[in-house]
Amino acid sequence: MRADLAKWLRFEGSASYNQVGTYYTGKVRGRNDNFAGGEYSVNEATVRQTRYNGNFNYIKKFGDFDVLIKAGGELNKTEAHGVFLRTNGLIVPDVFRLSNNAGSNIYTVEQKPNSTQINSLFYQGSFGYKNFAFLNIYGRNDWNSTLIYRDGHGSYSYFYPGADLSFVFTDAVKMPQVIDFAKVRLSYAKVGGGTDAYRTSTGSYRTYGNYIDAYGNTILRYGINGDALPNNFLVPISNTKYETGFEFKMFKNRLGGDFTWYQQNSKNQILPFGAGAIPAESGVRSALINAGEVKNTGIEFSLFGTPVKTSDFSWDVLVNYTRNRNKILSLAFGAKFQTLDQDDGIYSVGQVGGDYGSIVAPYSYASYQARDGQGNNIASPLNGMPVVSFSSNGGILGNPILYYARATTYNPTVGGDGNPVIGSTLPKFLGSIRNTFNYKRFTLSAFLDAKFGGMVYSTTYGYGSQYGMLNSTLFGRTADLGGLTYESKTNYNGQAPGTRTDGILPVGVFAPGTIIPAAASPDGQQHDVGGMTVADAYAKGWVKPTPAGDYYNNTYGWATGLRSMAAFESSWVSLREVSFTYELPQNIASKIKMNNLRVSLTGTNLLFLYNSAPDDVNPDNLSSTSSGAFIERGGTPYFRQFGFSINADF
Repeated sequence: MRADLAKWLRFEGSASYNQVGTYYTGKVRGRNDNFAGGEYSVNEATVRQTRYNGNFNYIKKFGDFDVLIKAGGELNKTEAHGVFLRTNGLIVPDVFRLSNNAGSNIYTVEQKPNSTQINSLFYQGSFGYKNFAFLNIYGRNDWNSTLIYRDGHGSYSYFYPGADLSFVFTDAVKMPQVIDFAKVRLSYAKVGGGTDAYRTSTGSYRTYGNYIDAYGNTILRYGINGDALPNNFLVPISNTKYETGFEFKMFKNRLGGDFTWYQQNSKNQILPFGAGAIPAESGVRSALINAGEVKNTGIEFSLFGTPVKTSDFSWDVLVNYTRNRNKILSLAFGAKFQTLDQDDGIYSVGQVGGDYGSIVAPYSYASYQARDGQGNNIASPLNGMPVVSFSSNGGILGNPILYYARATTYNPTVGGDGNPVIGSTLPKFLGSIRNTFNYKRFTLSAFLDAKFGGMVYSTTYGYGSQYGMLNSTLFGRTADLGGLTYESKTNYNGQAPGTRTDGILPVGVFAPGTIIPAAASPDGQQHDVGGMTVADAYAKGWVKPTPAGDYYNNTYGWATGLRSMAAFESSWVSLREVSFTYELPQNIASKIKMNNLRVSLTGTNLLFLYNSAPDDVNPDNLSSTSSGAFIERGGTPYFRQFGFSINADF
């Protein structure tokens, strides 16, 4: 709604209502005789969003100056509720209805009715001079329900200002004819925020339902809400951003670009602290806090152009490049690092003075360090190589084996770091290219998405390698596949003791004091191989290769494996989307009372043009979308999706 109250005063108002509902059913066929058993479940959820906005605009021109003063208010409300229902077996097999429940009760979980509301007042002052110099000053104050405690206190009111300045050269001074538009801009903005609904109730004592004791008595069970210590003094999230940029268009808009440099400081993020470090016996697993401060600095660059343009055909290209670097300025309670994502023996951290997303792997290979007779570290060309250990009967079938030592065990003994940083989750840069071809009423568009750098740890690759299920583990299984010859004293896969050709040598240096006993040495003599490379010891005939099955089991397995061997740089170029669109002629669309009518065929996630991940592991299959996420789990394949759409304007 818009109403002109005077030549210089206007009122604008709007209201919107959005409702999104989801309804899922789960059907599990029975596994007993005649398919008895089974299960049927229903999951239903609804989210409602309501928004009201109103503002007054003062519009006036004073000579060469244009002035706009805006003031208004806004109300945003979100409500969500849902329910999960599940049968306890089925009376009639394969009849999937809640009324066919075989149990006495239907398992029911009702989602608490989450409701949040933000009330806001805002203002904006815009000033333009001769249509080439512009200044905007704005501010907003929010009252956020997610930061209100039960007794009514809380830092739920917060103000955040901003300003931007721009200068259009092409409207201010005479420019070369080939330049159509040139603009420089500078801005400052501060943004506040709250948290999830009812998170201020974290740590309150609440009921968790009933349980039956050993005597059949029903007892009400209590516990701490959210498994976290409360925080009665949460403050709003704060993000402060500085940005400068330059835009240009040339050759009658056939070529253009936009360059941006930014710095953003984020502080007071609301999150659980100490997860995994607090004993469960305490009744909590973490503490709810306002975290420290992170600084992000980066550049964004886009370039667009139209290489070919005729009366019936055009080819448009859009290229984007993004590079971001961050630094942890501080963490809560003076902590030196905060765990972001983790698995057994490997995790990513935010480290004060370092990157947000450094990957630490105590279960990576140990780094060799040469020492003199007095135990002092000395220089050696072998320093830094993986350390290899020996076991006289550690193989699956009791064979002697060579295996990599872990950093957490060896490194501290030579003054090294038992928790070495092996990389970062952060990519070197992101990029994309979109090509659009228009011929009369037909449009073909292809979008390529790219990421270069940033490490991923893959459990798919790790366990797949341990059990020999990936192509990369073919190496060493036979002589034709690079396997080395050795004499085995054990039965193996139905083969009697004797000559085998599935030997593999780890690449590294034996730990000091490593002794190969005569019974395990090919020449029947005992040898001290400490400080010697595995390749040299093998060349002298002092050690045997490790059977391929033992090599992969010990290098990648859960008990003794190196997590760093399943971590790799993830770089890829993906054909993310291809679409083909046809727009019907105007005279046909008008016959069915439409302004425009378009039909489209679309394919997304079609294929990788380049993927640095070994054995075609899907690099998009991360277990989390957080900024510190780097763990790929589950082996989910790369799904292609195809769609058909009709778009109409009335």
